[in-house]
Amino acid sequence: MEERFLKFNRTAAGTIADGLFHFGSGDLDFFLLSCQYNELPPDLRIPEHEHPHYVLTFVETSYMETTCDDLILKTHPNTNRLFFMPPAISHHCRFGESGPHRNFTINFQIGGPHALEVNERIAHRSRELRYEIPLTPETDSLLRMLLHAGESEAPLTSELLKHLLAAFLTTLMRQTFPDALENLSDRETLRMVFRHDRVDAIKRAMWAMVRDPNPVTILSKCFELSSRHLNRLFRKETGRSIKQYQNELRIRSACNLLQNSNLSISAVGEALGFHRPGLFAAFFRKHLACTPLEYRIRSTRSKITTQ
Repeated sequence: MEERFLKFNRTAAGTIADGLFHFGSGDLDFFLLSCQYNELPPDLRIPEHEHPHYVLTFVETSYMETTCDDLILKTHPNTNRLFFMPPAISHHCRFGESGPHRNFTINFQIGGPHALEVNERIAHRSRELRYEIPLTPETDSLLRMLLHAGESEAPLTSELLKHLLAAFLTTLMRQTFPDALENLSDRETLRMVFRHDRVDAIKRAMWAMVRDPNPVTILSKCFELSSRHLNRLFRKETGRSIKQYQNELRIRSACNLLQNSNLSISAVGEALGFHRPGLFAAFFRKHLACTPLEYRIRSTRSKITTQ
């Protein structure tokens, strides 16, 4: 990979590693998990998987083909579109057969008091858009500024990178999902999903509540049911409590971030709602019988062995 891309990745990793990078937009909180250039070998295939966060990808060279449900979409530099995948949606990918594939990827979460409604609406609208976001003149200009921020002779600073990322993400989300980000007190969308499939509605809502210390209380208010009754419904159909399911999501999210991001161990814990590194380490060891650092080292060795 060229030095300018490596320089950008180092600055971005350092910016995020200093502490979980987040910024507010209205009632929403954007938590940036990673931002980097990736260079992949030709004809790489990634089996079916899902992310615990939003993935936003701009393809610079070659192409990326993604299969999701009955959709097959092909993202390449000439489409003037961004690949956009919300959390908890299964898909698999393959990359161009010739030449290295290079893309620019941002991973982030959305939190805040209305995150349940917002994430549900964004997921619905993303499906309508076939998981691609067209660039407008404004978002295209901001993206170009972001992509070329590391090319000037002056060093790229954390302050500049934070400013560009916040401006780009805020503008992109506001322009693409205006209906999802307005009237945030309206919970009717999630309630409609709940009436159709109770367990699915709870599971989908939980992806926005990985960081929340008491998800049952929030869900009970959203669906206008007692905490006890809501938990009983969920346990009857899944065999586990809502809190147990949240712990499963936390472990899956932690493993994903430890494997595929440059976040520090403490920042991974913070992203999942653990405000003290010791609490995160104890939680991780209880479920996987190893520390987060041991898991990261083991995963890194496994990647090297399989390459």
